[in-house]
Amino acid sequence: MPCTSAALFISKRLVGISPLIGTPKIKFDEPMHNFGNILPGTSVQFKFTFKNVGTGDLIIYHAKPTCGCTAALVSSGPFRPGEGGAIDVAYDSRGKFGSVYKDVRIETNDPASPTMIALEGLVVEGSHP
Repeated sequence: MPCTSAALFISKRLVGISPLIGTPKIKFDEPMHNFGNILPGTSVQFKFTFKNVGTGDLIIYHAKPTCGCTAALVSSGPFRPGEGGAIDVAYDSRGKFGSVYKDVRIETNDPASPTMIALEGLVVEGSHP
């Protein structure tokens, strides 16, 4: 049976779980933020805060926006159990109009990875002040 235990240990390590160091789990305070109505050409930013509610260190590998009009910046880790951090997401509405839904794929060592966060709102017609 030593082979079975070794195989289980290796398979758990591949998905970010280790019986020796615990399991990380990322939890966002607000996984989706509605920025309301904005004028074309306006940039909006939001800080998505999160906490590691797991029992192992959380590592964020990537924060990947779905398009070039959105950018994401991750606070440095790793994040120990109970620690928090933030991902700053910015959206540039230049050349855009109408309903907006922009998500960011967060890849971590949490076994439930990837996690999605999103900005939504409406780019409305109008003149700049």
